[in-house]
Amino acid sequence: MRREWYKKGRKLVYEMESTQVSEGEVAIWYLGQCGFAIKGKKMIFIDAVFNDIVDDVGKSLRCYEPPFSVGEVCADYVLCTHEHIDHMAKDTIIGLNNGNSNTVFIVPGSCKEQMIRLGLSSERIIELDTFESVELEDITIRAISTAHPVHRTDANGKAWSLAYDMEVNGIHLLHMGDTYITDKLLESVKSMGAPNVLMIPINGGDYYRERNEIIGNMSAGEAAIFAIEILADLTIPMHYDMIKGNTCNPLHFVESFWERDTSRKFALPVLGERIVYKK
Repeated sequence: MRREWYKKGRKLVYEMESTQVSEGEVAIWYLGQCGFAIKGKKMIFIDAVFNDIVDDVGKSLRCYEPPFSVGEVCADYVLCTHEHIDHMAKDTIIGLNNGNSNTVFIVPGSCKEQMIRLGLSSERIIELDTFESVELEDITIRAISTAHPVHRTDANGKAWSLAYDMEVNGIHLLHMGDTYITDKLLESVKSMGAPNVLMIPINGGDYYRERNEIIGNMSAGEAAIFAIEILADLTIPMHYDMIKGNTCNPLHFVESFWERDTSRKFALPVLGERIVYKK
């Protein structure tokens, strides 16, 4: 089923630009797949894709159009969890780089050279590795190694894919990127404390997708148990809707979540919907 945007284009851009939040609040917009805009005092994009994604013969793989052209928006910080094209999209990165000379890009160290090849200045790239952190205006970011499909490093020993544990305007957010669950991951996440907001992949994995070189993630049921175990206050499922042949029904997550703990909160935002989280 083709999905539609609740808000898109200039209407969505204006809402993101004009939204103001108080201390102890963040505004969050769901942008599809693992993409989010997060606003405290500054605008943050994480794993956002504002361009088409095509296969080897030029056929679009997206289930829905981008929310706007990349030239319509600017960001203070752009975070990418790893190099895959639905997380570190070439045209999106180039457009955001050209649109604001002050944008700072935060990526795994294994991705820095690729970002430089896209035309970014090394001075505007912050590379993080497992358990490294950086403090910027209105945001603190701590890096956690993820298993996609296992905990990998490049030739220099730098983590290949990361989750980002963030403090934004007094709110603790955790964006898991792409990952399976491992003992190492669970221990690392628990060491950071319970997040106010958890963004977690749910699309799972199977033989046929892996045969087509589509690396999976934890399942909807695993994601529900994980969220409850780490005591996340609000959980937002992700990575289930953008790429043809790699989708799942997010209601499976809702069902698993409610089977185990009806007192804990979740949100299932539609494309372009804003959520304001308050402590």
